[in-house]
Amino acid sequence: MDTYTLQVGDKVAVTRDGKRTEMTVWKILEPGTAGRARSAGPWIMAHVRPGGYGMGFDRETIAAGFVTIEEIDEIELVLEEQTDIEKAADRAAEALQHYYAEDNGGDSYGDEGSDEFAEALQDLLSDLRHLAFRAGLDYLEIDEAASRRYMEEIAPEDFEGDTKK
Repeated sequence: MDTYTLQVGDKVAVTRDGKRTEMTVWKILEPGTAGRARSAGPWIMAHVRPGGYGMGFDRETIAAGFVTIEEIDEIELVLEEQTDIEKAADRAAEALQHYYAEDNGGDSYGDEGSDEFAEALQDLLSDLRHLAFRAGLDYLEIDEAASRRYMEEIAPEDFEGDTKK
């Protein structure tokens, strides 16, 4: 794969140690940065979700066989589970936009992945902690259950038979 053609937002399948993981490119550093040789090309950072499992690679890590990278066609992404996940993400984005607009005179938080977006998400999560505290609930316990549910949704094959809810 030519790492020079990748763009932020591209979907890639990363295979490492025999495990294939679908990721999104979220940041690209210029060749010669991050202590890498200029000849290695751009340093590509991809993740399964913001704040989730991620990794970086360049032409050298691919050539050395540490990872295998392939670009994913958009058609391949139209799976029922991902459609449901996209619907869930859309609902969350709508709620976040409403929350952000309330506090910012109706303004938008900007593009997903922007600094404003990250700040809006951080503010909402902080306020949800306050709400849980006021309601007498254990936010960390709720967050752990939500994290488990999220992982079950994005990688159900890893959780078959897992009865923890």
